[in-house]
Amino acid sequence: MKLRNNFPHPVLIDNGSDYVNCSFELSETENAKIEGDYLSFDINYLLNSDGLNGLLTTDKAKVLIKAYSPKTAYRDTFLINDTTGINVKIPKNSIAEKVEIYGSIIANQPIKQFCLPEHNKNLFGTTYFEIRKADVLATAKKIVIEVDASELEGPVVSIFNIRKNLEIDTSIKPDFDDEKIDIHLDEKTFNVYNNLKNNLPALKRYLAAVIVFPVLIEALSLIKSSSEDESGYADKRWYRMINKKMADKNIDDLESISITEAANKLLGDIAQEALISLSEQIYRDFDGGFESGGAD
Repeated sequence: MKLRNNFPHPVLIDNGSDYVNCSFELSETENAKIEGDYLSFDINYLLNSDGLNGLLTTDKAKVLIKAYSPKTAYRDTFLINDTTGINVKIPKNSIAEKVEIYGSIIANQPIKQFCLPEHNKNLFGTTYFEIRKADVLATAKKIVIEVDASELEGPVVSIFNIRKNLEIDTSIKPDFDDEKIDIHLDEKTFNVYNNLKNNLPALKRYLAAVIVFPVLIEALSLIKSSSEDESGYADKRWYRMINKKMADKNIDDLESISITEAANKLLGDIAQEALISLSEQIYRDFDGGFESGGAD
């Protein structure tokens, strides 16, 4: 069955009805592999549409690739310029288990009269559409790249356990005495956190910023205030992991950088990514679309 899109203008989608005898596909041309601190892979696209190819050739449209790791909520976008492919490099510590790749063609400038010969005339006739810059013109089926977990180091968030605790008299209370850092939440806070995590996975980075970020700042304060010999936490896994990640991020000590900056850097610019994930969720809720073709 041919599908209709949810956009107010024709969009080339897999098994869609807006275009006749056209297609837009992604392909992974080389197996993903770890190169130093990065996961590296090549993504190519194949576009069968003279009209859209013409827009790309005249720089009126661009091919956009979005990489997303569901387990860590890592996301980034890459533009393909002047070729049919791109080499994508993703920091290996930012991902876990798999990376989902979405492709779309977006308008690079406003198009006042958008009407291509391959548009389905039974649906649109000779209607002209007004396209805004960054409007989606085509989406491709996602590609899923499985990642060998043995080749990846665990992200910093892996040293935290978030638990419900009915006995605490505050909404959040960290405990640094075990191998991992336990973050205790009271029942109401935990239920809200769990509901958002399970039902709105795009908000995982935002939730990490709310719950994990301040606790990591406290953990860094503990590390800064005690030398390794004096600290009662030096033999804990979380202590060793944080120190290792600091070395990986070229954070030599906590004297040359503020603790807040260090925590943000260790969590992969959590402040910015949290705001981006929240804004994207709001965009989906209010506009009903995904700007880079992320629908299954």
